[in-house]
Amino acid sequence: MVDTEFESPTLDPVEVRFAADLANLHCVRSIVAALASLVPLTDEATADLQLVVSEVCTALINAAHAPDATITLTVTDAPDHLDVTVTTTGDTSAEVLAAGDFAWHVLTALTESIAPLGRPSVDGLPGLLGYELALAKR
Repeated sequence: MVDTEFESPTLDPVEVRFAADLANLHCVRSIVAALASLVPLTDEATADLQLVVSEVCTALINAAHAPDATITLTVTDAPDHLDVTVTTTGDTSAEVLAAGDFAWHVLTALTESIAPLGRPSVDGLPGLLGYELALAKR
């Protein structure tokens, strides 16, 4: 008897770094769509992933510490979901995405989980801020 069950291989984690500038969002969306095609995801799940990454990146770009700040996007493929981490440096005293904001509602509706990341500023150095998200594969 031949085993016909096929398990899709998982991708190695992918990390992309880009200048914290809103002009770079269209490139990030294209990269995310390309990654989604390798997983693969449905068209709807790909659109959700692009929207989630765009929302988080936009919030972090607006909170970035300096004009030369960098956004780091990491996508890790797990068997039943994608783990997405987006970070930058900045002022950690203010909340980047408030729980009542429209963006927060969008993110919580489209993800399995979302958690803030942070490391406080120390000795005049900017802190680390970001978010970890999990999106179901579908």
